[in-house]
Amino acid sequence: MIAFIKSLPYAVAAACICSSLALAQAPAGASGSCKDGTYTTATSKRGACSGHGGVKDWFADQQATAPTAAPPPTSTAPRSTTTAAAPAGSTGSCKDGTFTSASSKRGACSGHGGVKDWYPDQQAAAPTAAPPPPTSTAPRSTTTTAAPTEQTGTMRSTTAPGGGRGQVWVNTASKVYHCPGDQWYGKTEKGAYMTESAAKAQGDRPAYNRACSP
Repeated sequence: MIAFIKSLPYAVAAACICSSLALAQAPAGASGSCKDGTYTTATSKRGACSGHGGVKDWFADQQATAPTAAPPPTSTAPRSTTTAAAPAGSTGSCKDGTFTSASSKRGACSGHGGVKDWYPDQQAAAPTAAPPPPTSTAPRSTTTTAAPTEQTGTMRSTTAPGGGRGQVWVNTASKVYHCPGDQWYGKTEKGAYMTESAAKAQGDRPAYNRACSP
C-alpha cells in the first residue's frame, strides 16, 4: 500500500506527459484521442470514441485549462496626425488612408469608409497668436521750450539817460537788475540806475543770477 502511494505522483506526471504528447502529435482538426490509439474529430465528447474503447484525451478540455499568453503591450505613445503628410490642398483624411480636398465634411469620404480627420476643425481649435501691439502714428513733437528770462515788461526804444560804470539798471517791475552791456540795461519800460549794493539792499536780484561786480 505504501509503495502504491509513493508511486502515485509519478503515475500522474506520466499521464500528463502522455496527454501533452498526444495533443502535440494529433492530426489537424482532431478533437480528441481514443483508447485504442485512434483520433476523433467529433464536436462533442459524448460518444466521440464509440467503438474505440472510449475517449482517452479530449483536447478541448486541455486547451481550456492551458494558460493563455499575455496580450502584447499596447503603445501609449500619441498617435501622429496625418496633417503633416497630407498632400497640398487636402482638407481631410479618410479611414481607408486616402485624402480628400472636398470643401464640406459632409460626404467628403463617401466610398472611402468615412472621414478620419478634418483639418479645418483642427485649425479652428488651435490657439491663435496674439496680434502685435499697435504702432503709434502720432507725430513726434518738435516744439522747444524757450528759456525763461529774469525781467518783465517791454523794452524802450532808446536807452534811458544816465548809468555807466558802477551803476546797474533795476527793472522796478520785476525787481531784477541788469549790468552794463546787458541788452536790457536801461531799456525796460520801468527802471532806475543805482549801485549794485543799493539794489541788493532793497531786495533786487541780478539777472540770470550773475552779479555785476566780481
